Amino acid sequence: MAKVLNPLMSNDAKGSVQGLTFSINKGIHTARRKSEPVRRFRSTQPANRASWGFISTAWQGLTALVRAQWAAWAASHPQPDGFGGTFLMSGFNAFMMLGQRRISGGLSAGAPASPPTTILVAWPATMVLADGALSGSIKADFTCSGVPAAGDKIQIFLSAPNVGGGRYDGLKGWTKFASVAGTAVTYSATTLQAGMWYGVRIRYVQADGQASSYLQGIWMAKA
Repeated sequence: MAKVLNPLMSNDAKGSVQGLTFSINKGIHTARRKSEPVRRFRSTQPANRASWGFISTAWQGLTALVRAQWAAWAASHPQPDGFGGTFLMSGFNAFMMLGQRRISGGLSAGAPASPPTTILVAWPATMVLADGALSGSIKADFTCSGVPAAGDKIQIFLSAPNVGGGRYDGLKGWTKFASVAGTAVTYSATTLQAGMWYGVRIRYVQADGQASSYLQGIWMAKA
């Protein structure tokens, strides 16, 4: 591990690039090499790669007119850039993003043929976390504004377990835990580590791949 000053010409560099991970440890900027292999062969990784390849192949079959429609949709739908601003995607990136959301969320087995023509019909409004019924569980009660459609989903993400609940901004390792019907109001996450804190966040995803912003909270799995 190396201590660094103004890493990557940024006052707050975090994350990984080319096998190096930048972080802040006790107020000191550090850089360390990621363990080999840089990308672990997780059980979900082959499926993710296959879906990206499937969607990319579907793009090749689109006509020039449809590709232009995707470019127009992307130009009118800026995305958050992770630094408080936004950026504009290409039509190809928009097609890939919405297609992956549809497949990974269990909304569809195929890529979208054309860009969305409607706006989001619903989005998470409230989320209340509590102890689940069993040890190592968290219950989430949530409501949606708008009119959730029967075919849409609420995606639930959990962070990596954390020993304390005070470092809310330090939660890392978000993983999609479940996709439930958009009309559901209660979900219990089980088989968690009892006594450990977890970040919980949800978003509404339509069948066309459009997604709302996240609603987020933190709770300790029932001990």
